[in-house]
Amino acid sequence: MPCILIPAGLHFFASNSHSGQEVAWRLPWWLVVLAASFAFQIDPVLSFLEGCGYVPQVARTRLWQALLGSVLAWVAMLTHHGLFAPAMTIAGQVLAGVAWLYTRRRLLFPLFVYHAGQDPIHWWQEVWPFQWRIAISWICGYFIFQLFNPILFAYWGPIAAGQMGMSLNISNALMAVSIAWVNTKAAPFGAMVARKEYVKLDHIFFRTLIQSIVVSVLGSAAVWSGVIYLNVEQSRFAHRVLGPLPFGMLLLTMIFNHIVISEAIYLRAHKQEKFLLNSVLAALFMLFSSYALGRRFGAIGMISGYLGVTTFIGLGLGTFTFLKYRRIWHAE
Repeated sequence: MPCILIPAGLHFFASNSHSGQEVAWRLPWWLVVLAASFAFQIDPVLSFLEGCGYVPQVARTRLWQALLGSVLAWVAMLTHHGLFAPAMTIAGQVLAGVAWLYTRRRLLFPLFVYHAGQDPIHWWQEVWPFQWRIAISWICGYFIFQLFNPILFAYWGPIAAGQMGMSLNISNALMAVSIAWVNTKAAPFGAMVARKEYVKLDHIFFRTLIQSIVVSVLGSAAVWSGVIYLNVEQSRFAHRVLGPLPFGMLLLTMIFNHIVISEAIYLRAHKQEKFLLNSVLAALFMLFSSYALGRRFGAIGMISGYLGVTTFIGLGLGTFTFLKYRRIWHAE
């Protein structure tokens, strides 16, 4: 991954440089790519341990990852090294993850030399048909969630991209908190599906979904009220994020995405990936709308397209897919 991302980033930032004071961005870019590469190796191990029943421990570790990453990012900004903040955030997540995984070394290290014996996993038959669909869905997520900043940076400058980046970080933090209610139950959902305890599965899922939506809505309302207050008071911090209208639209989109992700977790507990078509369609429409609307109208146009695609393809088609396969699978 670093062999692709580092030169691609160097080319992009060099090709889209803007007038003004020269900024030393190359070292921060190198560090953020390297930190992300390490984090990419840790996440699958944490997911594996969740499947082994370490759900509370992994959730606690992810909390420590977020806290340590935030502390290191604030240290970078307070010492006037703001461009290093993204790398410090990811580095904090890596350090907290590695520290906890080391405490589980007696479980993990023997797995490298463990012989399956009479019960091997047939990867091509049991894992690959599910995994390649998940992989494509994940790649499509890049076009849905990660194209905003590069497009705004290229056509509207670093200030617009910075406002979008800060607003996305806030909404993503709210998403991470609220979706934890559902994420931590992914492994138990799979166990209930294996035992065909569909009534119990539905009871826990819908109760958890409602609780997490309440958390998401209340958190969004609090953040949006804060943004409105900063603008009314004409605070200098108001210019660090999007205005109240685009920020409110972004938070509404986050709530819709929260529902879609929850539905995907439910369906994937059945060892099926039925959101592949949804992800591909959403990625294609987002690629078009982000470029066309973002280039012409800036952040407000980009988020309008984001909200539209999420509403009709994400929430609309996603809920239809969720209800369809839930009815078919449980009837069987």
